[in-house]
Amino acid sequence: MTKRLWIPLALVMAGCDDPEIDGDAVVRWELSAENIGDDGLPAEDFVDGWAVTFDSIILPVGFLTLSDPETDERRNEVNQAWMAQMVNSTDPVELVTINANSSRSDVSFEAPPVDELEDASLLGVLTPAEAQELRDDGFTFVVEGTGTKEGSSVDFRIPLALGVLMEACENGVDGTIGLAPESASTTTAQVTVHLEHLFWNQLGTEEAALAFQAIAGADADEDGFVGKAELEAVNIADIGYETGGLEIDTLYDFIATAMRSAYHFNGDGACRLDGVESEGHAH
Repeated sequence: MTKRLWIPLALVMAGCDDPEIDGDAVVRWELSAENIGDDGLPAEDFVDGWAVTFDSIILPVGFLTLSDPETDERRNEVNQAWMAQMVNSTDPVELVTINANSSRSDVSFEAPPVDELEDASLLGVLTPAEAQELRDDGFTFVVEGTGTKEGSSVDFRIPLALGVLMEACENGVDGTIGLAPESASTTTAQVTVHLEHLFWNQLGTEEAALAFQAIAGADADEDGFVGKAELEAVNIADIGYETGGLEIDTLYDFIATAMRSAYHFNGDGACRLDGVESEGHAH
């Protein structure tokens, strides 16, 4: 992988290193999990009657880029990564504010692979020790929580090694492609993470139903906890999930695949996905 050049945020915010930037607009980049971290997901959202609350949600994001849609030339690039704890934290959380060209630009950003998170800035209540432990284990994302139904409960922890580049993003605010920063004003560019993807029962559609029973049922030893090993032990063919034609063997792999498309732009705006290479992890 090509080594990235890390640029001090003070220079990025000033916009003084790029003569192509006229600085007539301001873009505020932010990250949101749509308040699901604190609100959870109610039983009426699930087809099987479970409800889910969250104890921890750690999200990676970074390498925010605005590019010329005609030439692909990068107009504004923030070569920085963040790891954010989205439970008991502000949502949305501001990442960075930059000077920008008011011309329409294509939008891209990453859920960076683990080797690009070593110097990540930490947001929310995430501690350096928690971030380092996650990286040491080879993961970039983790969610911990509890599913409850009719007096029963199952705790879960799902760690993932994301490494995805989101490109050519649609703007969820107005349905256009990219972002047209407003001159002499501040325009929001929000990376919106749809955590509902964790509980999809079907791939290849944004209209998939949410289900938790398969995760709860992975608790084979009935100790009230489901982790990565338990999810890897569930054969996807045994639970009736639709893979959209993809070759997926386990429930863990299904969840990992669903989360690859969980990052959106300004709400519901979908992006084209392209794997970001990370040593030892193929996409």
